[in-house]
Amino acid sequence: MKPEKKKRRFLFRAGIILLLAALCVCVSGPFFYDKIQEAGTETAEIPKARKRISIEDAGAYVLDASCVLLEVRQYVYDPARPEVLVGEYLYDQEGYLTEWTDRTCDERNNLLCERSHTLYDKGGTAAGETVYEYDEQDRIVHEMRYQAGILKEEGFTRYLETGSAGVWYQYELGRTEAGEPQMYIVSQEETVYNGAGEPLYCCQYKESDRPECVICTTYDTEGKILHRTEGKNRQDVDQEWTFEWTESESGLLENTICKNGEREQTENYVYNPDTDKRYLTGVCSWDKAGDASRIYRAAYDKELLLWEMECSQGKLYAFRTFCYRENGTNRLTMEYVQEYNTNQMTLYRYEYDEQDRLSGVYLYDMESAGKDQPFGTEKREGYARIEFYPMQSIAVGIALYGPDDTLERRFRFDPFGYYIKEEEGERNGSDRN
Repeated sequence: MKPEKKKRRFLFRAGIILLLAALCVCVSGPFFYDKIQEAGTETAEIPKARKRISIEDAGAYVLDASCVLLEVRQYVYDPARPEVLVGEYLYDQEGYLTEWTDRTCDERNNLLCERSHTLYDKGGTAAGETVYEYDEQDRIVHEMRYQAGILKEEGFTRYLETGSAGVWYQYELGRTEAGEPQMYIVSQEETVYNGAGEPLYCCQYKESDRPECVICTTYDTEGKILHRTEGKNRQDVDQEWTFEWTESESGLLENTICKNGEREQTENYVYNPDTDKRYLTGVCSWDKAGDASRIYRAAYDKELLLWEMECSQGKLYAFRTFCYRENGTNRLTMEYVQEYNTNQMTLYRYEYDEQDRLSGVYLYDMESAGKDQPFGTEKREGYARIEFYPMQSIAVGIALYGPDDTLERRFRFDPFGYYIKEEEGERNGSDRN
């Protein structure tokens, strides 16, 4: 091939390539420009939002090699109104801001708006926003919940002489046949409450004027639930629950729940006359095969929760202990969670300012899940120990001890984590290692 012809072919191909490149720029240029602008905006916004603080942990846990700080949550109050919380900020273990919530209150300290933010929110919007309206008696009458600036839920409440009535709507953004954006109601719930705020009647709709579910509930004069029905309407009842309450001489309450005539669940409560409230201390529910599906146990010192255990589908899911200061504010919470044959121990440490307001929560990953978990108040103390088979990660026991190292109670599980039984301690000696 002659040099001149070869050169002309090369120039022709180069011209075609340049022409195609120019077309791509003309067609896709705005698209790529927008993407570059978005990337530049995100890059500019993230460092600004990534505010960093110096984490000074006054707790001894940060010095423990088995503890790893995961995050810190800080709380900010209005200087002019010390009781009004105006901000909540979440930082990672390095002190960088990751999420935050702003709160706005009126002159009567009613919460008007709560906005939650993340690092990647679009400009001018919040990840979540809730707006409240009140009546002259400072009762909520209107509530709106937004996600990324779009209204997703809305509720209205009207107060009556004997209670209140409310309606909730869930929305979804769609388009009309002409392609115009339009909000659609995807579900609706109407509820009537008694004077104690307990639901008496609930009617649920979904994309239709006909109710999909109607729930009716009755209570006794002390507020204990007695009867509940659920069906397409008041007459067409699909499911019916009865609640039978018995009280022991010690004041403990037991509630046996029957569904369609068959026992479904048993609940146990302890009554505190100082607060005139009942506190749940035990639950046992059964599946269709007659096996225990949910088990819950808890202990209180008056209204303060000391520890609680949860079993889901018959297997241990979580165990928590709580420690309190002399004034009853929470000081420490330790949580052991067991999922998919793995376990994790988490410690929550609470800090308070000079006005005894919650100022921060430190969250740690406890690498040693077999550690003692303290619980207690000024008058009642103890600790819990999670027991394992050697070289296994599934808990086979949770032992509860009193302040004198006396075993008071133990929960036993099989090697797969399924609940077996509860045992009372001997209370005649110590078996702490």
